[in-house]
Amino acid sequence: MTFDAFIWKYYNAFIDYDLSYGNQCVDLYRQYCKEVLNVPQSPPISGAAKIWDTVDTNIFQKIPNTPLGVPQFGDIMIWNKNAGG
Repeated sequence: MTFDAFIWKYYNAFIDYDLSYGNQCVDLYRQYCKEVLNVPQSPPISGAAKIWDTVDTNIFQKIPNTPLGVPQFGDIMIWNKNAGG
């Protein structure tokens, strides 16, 4: 599935990938990994900020937030716990 098709499929919709805790941002990440990227899922985590610490760097490239670290179309952005709680 393309990025655009994913956006339109889930536009204004809820995703509960793991059928636990209702729809959350981690569910969106997991659905995106499955349907668009077709990559293995990250290990279970206790919050979205932990994706950064547990993601497989053989699959994903970590790009820190810097003036040169500008997200590209389709990138997944992960905020730490200090960004909005």
